[in-house]
Amino acid sequence: MNKTLHWFAAALLGCSGALAAASPADPDAIQDPEAVRQTARQFALGLVAGEGVEARVEAAPLDRRLRLPACDKALSAFASPGGKSSGRPSIGVRCDGSSPWSIYVPVTVERLGQVVVTTRPVARGQTLTPDDLRLAERDLGDLRAGYLTGLDQALGQRAMRDLPADAELTPAHVSAPIAIKRGADVTIVASDELLDVRMRGVALAAGSVGQRIRVRNASSKREIDAVVVSDSVVQAAP
Repeated sequence: MNKTLHWFAAALLGCSGALAAASPADPDAIQDPEAVRQTARQFALGLVAGEGVEARVEAAPLDRRLRLPACDKALSAFASPGGKSSGRPSIGVRCDGSSPWSIYVPVTVERLGQVVVTTRPVARGQTLTPDDLRLAERDLGDLRAGYLTGLDQALGQRAMRDLPADAELTPAHVSAPIAIKRGADVTIVASDELLDVRMRGVALAAGSVGQRIRVRNASSKREIDAVVVSDSVVQAAP
């Protein structure tokens, strides 16, 4: 096996970027650029290992004009000062041999996962159905506003804004559908361990199940806070 193939094979094995040492007797030997690139790639893979997501890492090719002295020790890699482990970090590769050098290699890191996206344009206020949604693979590092990972998190929910086709849904894009409209007649339930009192009332605001709204007692005209239970019933808030 020639020297270049030896370097390449060692880098692919991920031995902390280890390469076959160049012969000290050959001072004009040039470092294999692919071995430098793979050392940076393996180090970046190690940074995202254990995060529980599939990662895709690619290291940029080195400039063809770059002619580094062949390292007679195993290459090592390190994170750039103040660097990040997602997006497009730069990974340092260093030779601590008889002709030391270091270089930074740009790396692209993608954290891949299945997220909920729209299959077609969705209008604000529209209730989302199975025909509106699908799962698609995305780079999670690009979704800074958050994302949904299950269709059940969006089905039956109301779109809070107009969305184009193939848009990733965030928690802010959906809300529970309106159960009670403002001005609707409701039954106000006030109960404790001993009593269960029901009275007629009027909703002073729209609300979804689980939301707190203001309601007015139709008899006493008193306004209170209540939690929406269904499309016609609210529970007096404690």
